[in-house]
Amino acid sequence: MSDAPTLDPHVFLAGRPPMSEFISFARRSAAGAGAEDSRAESRLADDWRAANDRLRRLEETEKGVADNAAASPLGPELQAQGERLLRHRAFRNAHGAVPTEIAMVELDRLVVFQKHVNLARAELIKRELGYRPDPETVGRVAFGIERHTPPVRLMQTHDVFTFVCDSKDFRMLEPIHLPAGELAGLDCRGLAARGLVLPVGFSLNCLSAIRAEGRLILFNGSHRAYAMRELGLTHAPCVILKTTRPEEIELVASKEITQRADLYLRNPRPPLLKDYFDPELRRIVPVPRSHRMVRIQLRVDQSDVPGI
Repeated sequence: MSDAPTLDPHVFLAGRPPMSEFISFARRSAAGAGAEDSRAESRLADDWRAANDRLRRLEETEKGVADNAAASPLGPELQAQGERLLRHRAFRNAHGAVPTEIAMVELDRLVVFQKHVNLARAELIKRELGYRPDPETVGRVAFGIERHTPPVRLMQTHDVFTFVCDSKDFRMLEPIHLPAGELAGLDCRGLAARGLVLPVGFSLNCLSAIRAEGRLILFNGSHRAYAMRELGLTHAPCVILKTTRPEEIELVASKEITQRADLYLRNPRPPLLKDYFDPELRRIVPVPRSHRMVRIQLRVDQSDVPGI
């Protein structure tokens, strides 16, 4: 039996990240098995320069293409799904800091910050959508309410609980306190007075973008947006977080966006979703498949303290 890892093809945007980052990513991949070959590194550097030249031309020919990105109301066939999403408890808990709307957005004008997309994962989403998806199916996939969640495996050793899942969206959620009234049916060796739940799971995971300085920056759902665009869709329903000042952007955006604001918010031609489909910018790189692991270790301290 071979111990070789399973490889997934990723489309990588060349020319935009630093050259060293592109070369490092390619050499860590399966294609970089000959990583010590200086000629391979030279070819990668030439590849990056060619893509960078293409980007410089686009900064002139497509200057301002991401500015004033429009969003249109949902059609009647999607309004019920949008209202259901707005009522969802997890959605309300996650979206309260800045004003939020659900609207149709143009996929090609979405600014992207993810440098690569897993094509194997995008293929699974395309199968879920179908060859010619109807609006209801597109909404269901975009909003993620009824999506299939992958299985979670548990390994326990004494007070260490290790959870493993295939999804990169798998994570530790916030701790939840349970009062005695909610513990009546708890099967434990005593009478529970208080409880603490440490849930692991998934975000609501909607196709989402941040509106900032007139642009729409895709920050969640890159694989779904890619799959929809590859199927020929030009627009998709999207949750839009409407920011009006830098402090709000820092609150809801990733560090990549806030640390490189000049690129995503002020560059005349930032990276766009359609760049993943540009043969002069995209590079297919096989990457070893990985899983997401969340490990929780319990430590309990018990002692007597002076009474109050």
